[in-house]
Amino acid sequence: MRLDIQCLLEERLYTDKSGISEFRVVEEGSGKRFTARGFLHEAKTGERLLLKDVSGPDMGGNISYGSAHTVTSTEEEAVSVLACAEGISEKTARVIIGELGIDVFGYLDRPDFLKELMRVPGIGPSKAASVASFLRGQVNSNEDYTWLMGKGFPYLGAMQVIKEHGAGTRQYVLSDPYGPMYKRQACFEVCDGIAKGAGLDAWAVKRVRAVIRTVLETDAANGNTRMPMAEFIRRCSRLSVWDGGTAIPDEVISLAAYDMGCYEFGPDHEEYACLKRLKAAESGIAVDLKRLKTSARHQEGASMEDIRKIEEEAGIAYNEEQKGAFGIFGHGGAVALTGYPGTGKTTVIDGLIRYYAKTCPDGKILLCAPTGRAASRAGEASGREGLTMHKAMKRTPYDKGTRRTEPLDYDFIIVDEMSMCDTELFAGFLEAVKSGTILLLAGDPDQLPSVGAGQVFRDLVSSGVIPVYRLTELVRQEAASGIVKNARAALAGKTIQEYQDFKISVCGEACPVAEQVIREAESFPSMPLILSPVKKGEGGVYELNRKMQERFKKSSRSVVINGVRFYAGDPVIMTHNNYKHGYYNGEAGTLMRVEGGVLTISLPGRILVLDISDATEMALAYAVTIHRAQGTEADYCIAVLPGEARGMVSGELLNTAFTRAKKAATAVVDGQALGNYAKEGRMRREHRECGLFELLAGTAS
Repeated sequence: MRLDIQCLLEERLYTDKSGISEFRVVEEGSGKRFTARGFLHEAKTGERLLLKDVSGPDMGGNISYGSAHTVTSTEEEAVSVLACAEGISEKTARVIIGELGIDVFGYLDRPDFLKELMRVPGIGPSKAASVASFLRGQVNSNEDYTWLMGKGFPYLGAMQVIKEHGAGTRQYVLSDPYGPMYKRQACFEVCDGIAKGAGLDAWAVKRVRAVIRTVLETDAANGNTRMPMAEFIRRCSRLSVWDGGTAIPDEVISLAAYDMGCYEFGPDHEEYACLKRLKAAESGIAVDLKRLKTSARHQEGASMEDIRKIEEEAGIAYNEEQKGAFGIFGHGGAVALTGYPGTGKTTVIDGLIRYYAKTCPDGKILLCAPTGRAASRAGEASGREGLTMHKAMKRTPYDKGTRRTEPLDYDFIIVDEMSMCDTELFAGFLEAVKSGTILLLAGDPDQLPSVGAGQVFRDLVSSGVIPVYRLTELVRQEAASGIVKNARAALAGKTIQEYQDFKISVCGEACPVAEQVIREAESFPSMPLILSPVKKGEGGVYELNRKMQERFKKSSRSVVINGVRFYAGDPVIMTHNNYKHGYYNGEAGTLMRVEGGVLTISLPGRILVLDISDATEMALAYAVTIHRAQGTEADYCIAVLPGEARGMVSGELLNTAFTRAKKAATAVVDGQALGNYAKEGRMRREHRECGLFELLAGTAS
């Protein structure tokens, strides 16, 4: 017999990417405790729940249910729920509650709910439908989620579809199978399978367009902003085959790409396929750099006396290259400052800020970087607040193309760690820079390029479109650093060697990679930053995190999230931006406490308290990928170079890995792959197919 149970959510025990949670509840009235299993996303510890169509309990006190929703027990709770429905203000919500009561989810159980709702003053058919759709979307329906998960939807995508379409979820997916793909709610393969099951023609226009979009988005995810047309046609043709049948003809793909505006021509009339937004972003960068150059307000550069005063104030002595960098103020517009780690870029930036603040006391200065971690580091080094580029623009990463950014009200802007800046981010930022602003772009073009599409800083520096100040001389304390020497050797394709501050540790069958990493970690005075180029395999971050946790965990208190167990005391890293709950992609900290389904996380400068359901974008951080570590530093680092990754390793990747260490580094290298990593002349440089360099070189000439 199935019943409904009203209860209190006492503790979440487990949640995974499928959206299924296990949690402990206390039944109201009887006080009985049960362990429930099913989809539950929004509810927080301590809230009242109504579990419907409950079966059980079994011998272990476990129950399952058909659907669940929170119970609103006060007028304010009810208002906060209803006011989230489209077209419903707080005032209107209070009117509805006055007529129908505070149990807003209970409205759905009324046989004439819509008619009752439309009798409320000010509520017509459209608002009634909006409220009904919203409330249905908030109910945690196992049936709808099970259907979507069975089709292959990821948890977050399924959740978004249910929230947007409520009871109309299946109708939406079946009527527009590729709609979820464009909203990033499901991948092409999932949507294509649904389309095929619905009987869509293999050459239907919407399918051809979906194939094209998928190929170009996949290529952009690999860092490219365009693709040679012949390669594009080949990939589309291969993706478009259904069950070994006939592919979409090349001419159909080509015509559709032209119709979608997904093409461009190179300087010698070569044809490329590209996403319209990336083509527009590259063009926008070229146009805005020219605008800044034309509107540049030239002023006198710092004199030797000015520089001497800055040196006295900061307690340092600049070398000749560093002194020369003060000439940026004589150019105005956009200027680049480049240099290897150890050449004093941060020191120069601090001096430039000091000089500008003294000579232009009314001028507004912005110090920013592409990521929160890099911005925090830049701020610590200069004693000023460092912002992310997104925050400076008052935008989220999800605002792409949705609204225009207001002009940045600053006179001198410094963007640090520019190698991490992708094409779309830089295009949006540059558009917001006011004419007449001095824009300093600082970084190392030999670091890894951005995670997003493009190699913006490298193209800016090599195109000749803006003045470039290069720092090549190592400051005195860095001159003998084996870390820097090996970083430069990797870039040049030369053999890396052991030094006092750089150890090469070879592992093999007798000692697996993870065991070797643990031994090396124990040899350092404090916990090192462990880096790997890959996520999977014996030397990937997943296995390294598991082994490191086994060895170094500090507590028995734990929680399982997305199938991964986290213990109190574990180092963690946030993997996405979450503006609602106040954490950002790349922020690293420590899981301080696990108690009652609530996590307490120590992040730089603050404490974060999250329900387990809000912490699904968190990962262990004993080990991280080299890409994710970009823009960070640690006293000690271990760079893991496993055999399975030797084909993807570039000079830029090793340069980035080695230079994360400030005091000492160890390279743990697979014995069989050692020759591939260290052999003279074998180190490749990463290449991306982009159109920005050609556009910039054309404007520079």
